[in-house]
Amino acid sequence: MTLRREAAAVAALYAMICLIWGTTWLVIKIGLDGVPPFLAAGLRFALSSAALFTIIAARGVKLRMNRDGLIAVLSCGLLSFTLSYACVYWAEQYVSTGLVAIIYCTMPLVTALLSRFWTRLSTRIISTSVSVASALTSAQLSARSMTFSRARACTGCSVG
Repeated sequence: MTLRREAAAVAALYAMICLIWGTTWLVIKIGLDGVPPFLAAGLRFALSSAALFTIIAARGVKLRMNRDGLIAVLSCGLLSFTLSYACVYWAEQYVSTGLVAIIYCTMPLVTALLSRFWTRLSTRIISTSVSVASALTSAQLSARSMTFSRARACTGCSVG
């Protein structure tokens, strides 16, 4: 594969990921029309789990885990998916899709804060990283709030 073709393939794959991940929030909002939030989330993850386990079975991969691995997988599933997406689906009923996406993207900050309990990283490194990321997120939320305020003032209606 030539360098130009490889670059085009990488760009196409990147565009595909942006499209899929970028539209997730909108699809959640649309999916909530007439379906309770927890049922919608449960159906989404049940279908995706069934698809993944079908692929695993078709490839003949055996899933073997020891006790520690099982605890790690269950913890990740409960905290990173069940709890966080339950909050996302619930929030999408009341808050704009863009704001939910921005707030959800702060999950790495929480992970960084909690990592202090599971790793031996320096508190200084974690604190600095979280401070910088929090400042950037706050700036982004402030800019978004100002945009909505101007739109409300100009149109005389609620936006978002």
